[in-house]
Amino acid sequence: MQKIPLLLVLPLSALVAATTSTGPAYAAAPDQVLGKGTFRAQGPGSFSDTTIRVAASDATPGIGLDAAGTLSVTDAPSNNPPASLEAEAFCVNADGNRGVVVGTVTQGPEGTVGRTILVRVTDGGQGNPSVPDTAVFGLSTLGPADALTNGFCATNFVENIPVTSGNFIVHDQS
Repeated sequence: MQKIPLLLVLPLSALVAATTSTGPAYAAAPDQVLGKGTFRAQGPGSFSDTTIRVAASDATPGIGLDAAGTLSVTDAPSNNPPASLEAEAFCVNADGNRGVVVGTVTQGPEGTVGRTILVRVTDGGQGNPSVPDTAVFGLSTLGPADALTNGFCATNFVENIPVTSGNFIVHDQS
């Protein structure tokens, strides 16, 4: 009878134990807000084509300062040169088809770097042109903690401006 060397048995038993351990197989999916959309805002005597790009997530439920990802806004008014803002997300919140991303501007026109930017989107769903995605953005001088205290990351907002091109996807982990 042939003996199996002990060195081979131990690694095999460790592999079996590792694959049969109890506990969650996967962590919960994070809240995510993804996509790109463009809308036109009409003002008195002018208009502005605004494009929002967002790729941000937060693996922990609730509103907090632990999100990751980026967002950008390019605003092209009809009577001024376009302005672009780039930001790092610090809060992502998804509730059903509504998503909010709040971040700190890292690149932009003079006076905007370090400011807080807020992007709110509504995912109208796939293949339903009667319910368009919507979006809006805002810029504030509040710091991250004050922005959250003032409800910037809340999803209880009214509808935004309909997106004329692009698509947003909101994943709610709950």
